[in-house]
Amino acid sequence: SQSPSDLDRIEGRDVSPEELINHALANGDKSISYTYTEPTVFFEYAYDTAKLASEKGLKNVFVTNGFMTKECIMMTEPYLDAANVDLKSFSEETYKRKMA
Repeated sequence: SQSPSDLDRIEGRDVSPEELINHALANGDKSISYTYTEPTVFFEYAYDTAKLASEKGLKNVFVTNGFMTKECIMMTEPYLDAANVDLKSFSEETYKRKMA
């Protein structure tokens, strides 16, 4: 992910986990994917949302870089249905050159 150069132009509003779940259910969504930003960066919000979503019958998918602590994995495991580890490359050289 990359931050936009003009932060004043980003539109949006804060949404509680409850609002998010209610919106998903009203739209007939079957799952929620936590992506574009590593879910563990906003772990408390992602955890609260995943727990509530699971209780309401929605599936949860983390799209992650895979760098989660054991504690994070153990806390979210009961509520996650899938995790996609997003690798930008399979080459150590590319990681060093492009991502370091």
